[in-house]
Amino acid sequence: MDTNTTVIIVVVIFAVLALVWARFFRKRGKASIKVGPVEMSVEGENDAPAQDAPAPDRPGVSIKGAKAGGGILAEDNTGAGVEMEAVEAKDDILATTNPPDASPKA
Repeated sequence: MDTNTTVIIVVVIFAVLALVWARFFRKRGKASIKVGPVEMSVEGENDAPAQDAPAPDRPGVSIKGAKAGGGILAEDNTGAGVEMEAVEAKDDILATTNPPDASPKA
């Protein structure tokens, strides 16, 4: 067996072990391997957000001291809220907050 074949076999074994390990330990992980001149390492973290997480201490959108010749739109899609101070506008002022979209992304 030549060197290239050995390296390919080791890489495939490492990939299979990494996939199995990732399947059972989903939160955090770190792995590395060195075979001759070839060195590989992988590190990952997957902390799933809490479904009913409390609102953060700061709003998703913050506007202070704004003046506008037209309208002002502040839209937050994180559910953290909108905060405005000393706002002047010649047209409409719209401030909306929505919870994050929980639908899975494809």
